[in-house]
Amino acid sequence: MTDALRINGNAYGWASCLFKFANERYSGVKSITYGDKLETAMVYGSNRHGAPVGQTGGKYVPDEVKVVMRRDSAKAFVAALARLSPDGKSVGRVGFEGVVQFVEDETPHTHLLHRMRLVGQTASLEEGSEAAYDELTMTTQGIERDGVTLYDQSRGAP
Repeated sequence: MTDALRINGNAYGWASCLFKFANERYSGVKSITYGDKLETAMVYGSNRHGAPVGQTGGKYVPDEVKVVMRRDSAKAFVAALARLSPDGKSVGRVGFEGVVQFVEDETPHTHLLHRMRLVGQTASLEEGSEAAYDELTMTTQGIERDGVTLYDQSRGAP
């Protein structure tokens, strides 16, 4: 299938994005970075050509998720995680799901970030007219892009 023809030049951009963490939507997200990879190894044999004879299935490794949010949105998100924790205060062990959705036409694209945890918070302020932002670092155990994953789903999801 080829890439889609854009009507009136509409391409996916920042205004096309919706963000949900722990089943709540947040509009104060300034940026988000996430990724994953398969760390594979070449397999060599005793042959004269010296080229690989195969490749391992690999180890699935999701990157840390970095989210920069307006301070009020970050505060609301952390408070929502606290409400989910057993003591109402500790947020580092609360598991949740994340959704990044791109909506520009009748077919939205959905990226699911599975089994997330908040593992870091960084506050920064600088002189100027810009709003205050916090950077939140999260882990994820799996990324699914429109139902497609890098890992082999036929062997069970991680």
